[in-house]
Amino acid sequence: MTDLAPTVVELVACPVRPEPEGRLPEMPFRQNAWTPQEVATLETGFRADIPLAEIAAALGRGLAGVRDKVATLGLRRHSQRPWTPDEDNWLSRHYGSRATADVAADLGRACSAVYARAGVLGLTEGTPPRWTSWEDAQLRAGSHISQVRR
Repeated sequence: MTDLAPTVVELVACPVRPEPEGRLPEMPFRQNAWTPQEVATLETGFRADIPLAEIAAALGRGLAGVRDKVATLGLRRHSQRPWTPDEDNWLSRHYGSRATADVAADLGRACSAVYARAGVLGLTEGTPPRWTSWEDAQLRAGSHISQVRR
């Protein structure tokens, strides 16, 4: 059986909210956040092919922070600037253990430049040595592959 009794709804006025007084407070600001002026300075310096260490010094920021911001902004350049000893040392520590695209982004250089510099520094592996007979036997025993790389 259907209930046909009407539902009674009472309408009331909305309460009046007080108007805001004065200026709204500023949002909390992270101490290490990048200001729009800093980002503009970074982009201008980067496009002018200024070394990242000099940009970092001009901004009063660490080199790692500037490298991270360059990567975050997706900046790339075709640099003609020479490699510094610090960049060579950094590349020697990180090449091969991280993706080359990440290394290039951190250095603010193209992947092709990183590959070329790694070759100059002798960081490339070249062709790996032939597998030994012991390695071949281990591969045969551990898999169903009848032929392995020679």
